[in-house]
Amino acid sequence: MRDYHPWVTVSYYAAIIGLSMFSDSPFFLLISFLGGAVYALYIKKNPEERKKALKNIIGISFIVLIIGTLMNGLFTHNGATVLFFIGPNRITLEAFIYGTIMALMIITVITWFISFGEVMTSDKLIDVFGKMAPVIGLTISMVFRFVPLLKRRYEEIRLGQVSLGRDNPKGFLEKIKQKTKEISILISWSLEASIESADSMAARGYGLPGRTSYRIFKFDNRDGLTIAFILMLTITIGFAYYKNLWRIYYYPEIRMSEGETGLLSIIVLPLFALLAFLPLITELYGDFKWKKYA
Repeated sequence: MRDYHPWVTVSYYAAIIGLSMFSDSPFFLLISFLGGAVYALYIKKNPEERKKALKNIIGISFIVLIIGTLMNGLFTHNGATVLFFIGPNRITLEAFIYGTIMALMIITVITWFISFGEVMTSDKLIDVFGKMAPVIGLTISMVFRFVPLLKRRYEEIRLGQVSLGRDNPKGFLEKIKQKTKEISILISWSLEASIESADSMAARGYGLPGRTSYRIFKFDNRDGLTIAFILMLTITIGFAYYKNLWRIYYYPEIRMSEGETGLLSIIVLPLFALLAFLPLITELYGDFKWKKYA
């Protein structure tokens, strides 16, 4: 997805994240999670970055699964299979399982946003939103840039403090005082940089009516065909959702829906898998062509 027009990227992520958010089927969610996780790892070409991304995905998944499962299992008392009682409250198997499924949905969405932050660079965001909503485009691009920028700045501040011999404060209160000083410097630096950025953008006439902008991305036939393909898959899968195909009910008992059977019920999972792994397929194909003609 990195080599496509920004509108193709936005359309794809809106489709896959939207379908994942509206699904409560473990089959669809697992496919979507695997597609997002594998793609997020594949685009990290540096082995160290890939290893770090894998640790982040595993860590986030573990925490969200534990919290989601326990929160829903302990505070929702619907379900027919009673495990035990806490006072007058029933703790049911269905509540725990539904909590796990909801946690899996959250993990899936987070995983897709990991690769979205890598693929959808600030210039692509501004290209998409710069014309119709320049303020929104600029804000989103700054948000995606903000966290890594803060990390770099804090590292510079910390190295500066080390060079001044303030890297090993004595006692707990001294450590708190030192960290507070470093964070204060970071906040002051960030606020000053924000004011400079705002003045710079205003001086360039950003967002004024009639202002033209340089566009480096060209929408070609390949982009149009890809968006049409994504739209076709999304509509087909959405129609399957509407027909309750592969849907699972968790209360009062866990059971599969009695949706319509036929060709759509057979092909909807493979179609969703194709949609979930579409970015990885395009990346593999692009790398294959590069190596072939290099």
